[in-house]
Amino acid sequence: SLELLSLELPFANVRVTCSRGTYIRSLADDIGAELGCGASLQELRRITSGPFHLSRAITLEELEEAGRQGRLDHVRIPPHASLSHLVDLPLTDAGLAKVGHGRSPEWTEVAPLVPCANDVPQMARLSRNGELVAVAQLLPVFEGEMRIILKRVCI
Repeated sequence: SLELLSLELPFANVRVTCSRGTYIRSLADDIGAELGCGASLQELRRITSGPFHLSRAITLEELEEAGRQGRLDHVRIPPHASLSHLVDLPLTDAGLAKVGHGRSPEWTEVAPLVPCANDVPQMARLSRNGELVAVAQLLPVFEGEMRIILKRVCI
């Protein structure tokens, strides 16, 4: 969506809600070309990206202070939680061992074994005891089963 928030010529303030891969600078250029006057960005502020929202951000000074006080765990978002928009697949012991050696686990090495109704590729978190182990791509093989392809290993 594109919403005009204010117009004080020669400046316009707009809110854009878009998916990843949208180039806002190009959008401004396209709008200016369509209007016949040209346009560029004076300011660009990302309010939300995936599960992150600007309202939860802290300043560098607050981060430094938390570090001095030994409270970094209170202000950081754990990797597992930062990927909460991805499906979570807990690994069995065998699956964890494979990932630890850089090999993709089999679908049967996900515990508990859950059918996946999605028939399109998707990204997933592989975890053990609530901790992020790896990020993987899931590719449909046949009904309810996916092929797991490691993308990033975190252990």
